Amino acid sequence: MYILRNAGSDNDSLVDDNDLTISTTAVPELVIPYFLNQAVVWWPPSVMGWTLQTDNNLTLGTWANYTGAVRDNRVTNSPPPGNMFFLLARP
Repeated sequence: MYILRNAGSDNDSLVDDNDLTISTTAVPELVIPYFLNQAVVWWPPSVMGWTLQTDNNLTLGTWANYTGAVRDNRVTNSPPPGNMFFLLARP
């Protein structure tokens, strides 16, 4: 995520006081180990306020909220017949 903000205003004719500041917000990392024919998706328990989303085609970009049970920032899935991609989204 990029945040743009105007850091000042042009108060004189000699110096341009209008600066643009760009800062980023780090996205929490997902960990997805594969164990006993299950994909376990988890992220650190300290990460709060994010929603797990899935998509099966990155070209279309049709991310939707994960509909399964999420317990303690962890979900377990049987392998899907095709692709399944995960991300954390912040509302």
